[in-house]
Amino acid sequence: EGPGTETAEWALRWTREWAEEWWGPQERATALTFWAAAGIPPEHPSVEEFLEELRSEAPQEGWTDLDLTLLALELVAHFD
Repeated sequence: EGPGTETAEWALRWTREWAEEWWGPQERATALTFWAAAGIPPEHPSVEEFLEELRSEAPQEGWTDLDLTLLALELVAHFD
C-alpha cells in the first residue's frame, strides 16, 4: 500500500483502458519495469498481456537495440 502502489494500480488500469496502437516493445518494457519495481505480481492481467506481447514481438535474434533486448530478457526472468 502507498503512493507507489496506487500509482502502479492507476497505470495498470490506464494501460487496459487507453492502449495505443503505436505502443511497441520499448513502451511495454518500460511499463513492465515500473510494475516490477512496484511489486505488481506476474499474475496481474496487464502484466501477463504486456509480457506476452513483448515475447511475441521479439525477433528470434533479438532487437537491434541491445539495451532493449537485455531489458526484455531481465523482465521475462523477473516475472517468470
